[in-house]
Amino acid sequence: MATTIKLKYGSGAPSTSNLVQGEPALDLTNKRLYSENGSGAIVEIGSNPSSLSIGGAAVTSTPAELNYNDTGAAVGTVVASKTVTVDSNKDVSSFRNITLTGELDAGSLDISGNVDIDGVLETDALSLNGTTVTSTATQLNVLSGVTAFVDQDNMASNSASSIASQQSIKAYVDAQTGASSGTTATFANLDATTSLQVPDGATGARPGSPAVGNFRYNTTLNTFEGYSNTGWGEIGGGGANLTTNNFTGNGSTTGFTLGIDPEVEQNTFVYIDGVYQQKNTYSTSGTTLTFSTAPPNGASVEVMSMTATTSIVGTVSDNAVTTAKIADNAVTTAKIASSQITVAKMAANSVDSDQYVDGSIDTVHIANSQITVGKMAVNSVDSDQYVDGSIDTVHIADDQVTGAKLANSVDVTTGLTVGGASNGVAITNGQIALKNSGTVSKLDFYCESNNAHYTRLQSAPHGSYAGNIVLTLPASDGDSGQSLTTNGSGVMAWSTIGGEYNAWAIITTNTSLALKGQYICNDSSARTHTLPSGSAGSTITIKNNGSGLVTLARTSSQKINGVDANATMPQGNAVQLVYVDGTTGWLVL
Repeated sequence: MATTIKLKYGSGAPSTSNLVQGEPALDLTNKRLYSENGSGAIVEIGSNPSSLSIGGAAVTSTPAELNYNDTGAAVGTVVASKTVTVDSNKDVSSFRNITLTGELDAGSLDISGNVDIDGVLETDALSLNGTTVTSTATQLNVLSGVTAFVDQDNMASNSASSIASQQSIKAYVDAQTGASSGTTATFANLDATTSLQVPDGATGARPGSPAVGNFRYNTTLNTFEGYSNTGWGEIGGGGANLTTNNFTGNGSTTGFTLGIDPEVEQNTFVYIDGVYQQKNTYSTSGTTLTFSTAPPNGASVEVMSMTATTSIVGTVSDNAVTTAKIADNAVTTAKIASSQITVAKMAANSVDSDQYVDGSIDTVHIANSQITVGKMAVNSVDSDQYVDGSIDTVHIADDQVTGAKLANSVDVTTGLTVGGASNGVAITNGQIALKNSGTVSKLDFYCESNNAHYTRLQSAPHGSYAGNIVLTLPASDGDSGQSLTTNGSGVMAWSTIGGEYNAWAIITTNTSLALKGQYICNDSSARTHTLPSGSAGSTITIKNNGSGLVTLARTSSQKINGVDANATMPQGNAVQLVYVDGTTGWLVL
């Protein structure tokens, strides 16, 4: 019977506790054979062979050579120091720097990086960035020696190996000829030793929209002309031809035909009865001169028209030289006739103190109302310069009259406000108003000894008022022992204070009776005495000692003994009246 040798086995490498020296063990999971060596370490048997044979054929590659094929999952992608493996489409990506010493034949070659070719590139067609190059080799050879394309408006580099852009060529030519977009060349830098042909043509051939600086020869006027901000005008070439036309006005005709075309009003001089006419009184169009107002009937009209000639004029016509024709600083003192500079010829503010002779300005030379404050020196006007009574409130600045400027007496004819209209003292037309900013107004009368004491009159507080109060003083100073009393309506009177009743008064005229009054009527004529407005407890005592009938008249519709009627008192009657209420009114006791 055969003997069975059973090896230890398991999954993974065994530990030293599982084996003894020389005992084998199988790793069934990884198909490896292990044992324990003489040093007590677990080793794999056959893991580092010195030679390899596959299917009877010896493998001669070294481990390093075999490792070139270890590209992992990078199929179709170049991996550093590894074998290149194409993908299923036979494509390889990430190639860099391929050096060919022979010939590269390709039906289609797409290179995304740089291509460095030391030899000759032979191609049947060429496309750059998707655009087919259609130039032939001969045409491309024109660029041989060109090193750069430049955009340089002034051509400052002056390079023999650079090509300028169209824009820079145009800018350079424009700069040299003085031309720009929409303008005409000035030929500023042209140097002609024989002649230079400028534009020419009739007056009607002038540009429809001329620009300042246009220059041409006018074949109608036979003169050079240029266009300025004032229109077309002659440029040099000679003098002027003056033509005179005379007409007679009829009071209705405004248009007259001249012998020549003066071009503009500035080339005409018009006189009516010898009086020069301003340019704004007429206009010209061709050979027609039109007045804004027809010359009077029988008036002599003379028109002098001026056109350019090729002759030289020895004497300049009157009024023909304008300021534009005179060079700056060319008119000196010697060229100005005596007494010819008038005020109208001097610019505003052109004469200052340096031009005046000392002491030469007197009142005759000063125009009325022309000396302002700005023309007077500081502290130059004193009391001698003021006309009596000439300073009124209009001439005094606000808050400029201080106490020091007031005389011992001040005469205010209309009103005076001290401290402000709503917080001060106002005196107006016999009325004094004391106003304040939140406290009752008061009037203090100080004693004569250094103002040590005062007696004050002051207003009642706001909450005590039901309306304004007016107290009217009596027209006399009263008698000794009397006091000022009021009739209840603000009318004051001197009265003798006697407890609950006033002193007896003898009355002989119609009288308004007062509360607490005691009266004896002593008149032979009938009299009417008016009761005051009573309140509960008010009393009046009266006796008729005269022969005249006395009527007691009611006031404020208050009753007497409950009746709405006046009461009468014959001679000898005496009554005391006490006011009870609105139903009874005055009750006769």
